[in-house]
Amino acid sequence: MESQPIKSTDAKLSHNMAETQPKSSIIAWFATTLILITWLFLFFAITFFWKKNDVTFRSYETHFTQIQEQLSQYQTKYQTLEKNVTQIQNFIQKKFSSNASKIQISNIHQLIQQAQDSLFYLRDVANALSALTLADKQLGELSSLPIESLHNLLMQNITSLKALPQIDLSNALTQLNSLQNQVIQLPLISTTPIPTKEATNASNPSTSEKNWMSAIFSSLRSFQQLIVIQHLDKPIEPLLPQAQQQYLQHNLQLLLQQAQWALLHHQQKIYQTSLQQIKEIIQQYFSTNASSTRTVMQTINELETINLQPNLPDLAPTLDAIASLDKMISSTATDQKELP
Repeated sequence: MESQPIKSTDAKLSHNMAETQPKSSIIAWFATTLILITWLFLFFAITFFWKKNDVTFRSYETHFTQIQEQLSQYQTKYQTLEKNVTQIQNFIQKKFSSNASKIQISNIHQLIQQAQDSLFYLRDVANALSALTLADKQLGELSSLPIESLHNLLMQNITSLKALPQIDLSNALTQLNSLQNQVIQLPLISTTPIPTKEATNASNPSTSEKNWMSAIFSSLRSFQQLIVIQHLDKPIEPLLPQAQQQYLQHNLQLLLQQAQWALLHHQQKIYQTSLQQIKEIIQQYFSTNASSTRTVMQTINELETINLQPNLPDLAPTLDAIASLDKMISSTATDQKELP
C-alpha cells in the first residue's frame, strides 16, 4: 500500500522534468543563436569598416612614402648645396687670403680719413675719437707688419683728443633757452631817484623847554635828512614806451637764438659776439642792481667761457703713414707674384 504513493510521486517528477527540458533547450538555442548573430554582425561591421577605410589607409601610406622620398631628396640636395658652399668658401678664402692684410689696411685708412673729416668739417671730437680707437684696435691685429710708428701716431692723436675740454652742448643749450624766458622779466632802469634814507629822528615838538635857537637848528637838521643827492654818470633818459620794450625783448631773444645756432655749428665768433651784444643791451636798458639781472649776467659770463674751436690735432701725418704702409704691402705682393 505504501509503494503506490511513491511510484505516483516519481511519475509526476519525471513528467515535470520532461516538460521543463524542452523549455531550457529552447532558451539555450535562442541564446546561442543570438550570440552567433552578434558575432556575425560584428564581423560584417568590421569587414565593412576595413574595406571602406582600406583605400584611405593605403592613400595615407602612399602619401607618407612620397613624403619620405621627398625628404630623402631634399636631404641629398642639401648635402650637395652644403658641399658647394664649402667649395665656394674655400675658393674665396684661397683667392683673397693673400690680400687680407691689404683689405684691413684699407679699412684702417678709411677710419682715419673719417676721423679727419669729422674734425675738419664737423668738429665732432666724439666721432673722430671713436674712429681712431677702432682703427688702432684693427691695427693691433696686423702684428706681422711694421706698424709701430703708425700705432704711436694713433696713440698721440687719441691722447690729444681726450685732452680737449669737453663741451656740454645739452646744458649750454638749456641755459640759452632758459635765458629767453628770463630776459622778458628783467626790470628796466628807473629814472626817478629813490631816496636811500628817511628821516628817522623827528624834531621834538615840545620846544618850550629849549630856547628858540635850538629849535631852529633842530629843524634844519631834520630838513637836511630829507634831501638826498644822487650823482648819475649817464644822462637821464625817459622810460621806454611799451612798443620799444617789446622790441628790445624780442631783440634779446633773437640774439639768444643766434647764440644757440652758433653753439650747434661751432661758430666761435658769432657765439661770442651774440653774447656780448646781449650783455651790452642789458647793461644799457635794464637795472643791473636787480637780482634777476645779476643772475642773467652771471649765466652769460659762464656761457662766454665755452671754447667752440679748440686746437684740434692734425691727422695728416697719420694718413701719410698709413698710405706708406699700404704702398709697402702692395709692392711686396707684386714682388711675390713676379717670383717663378
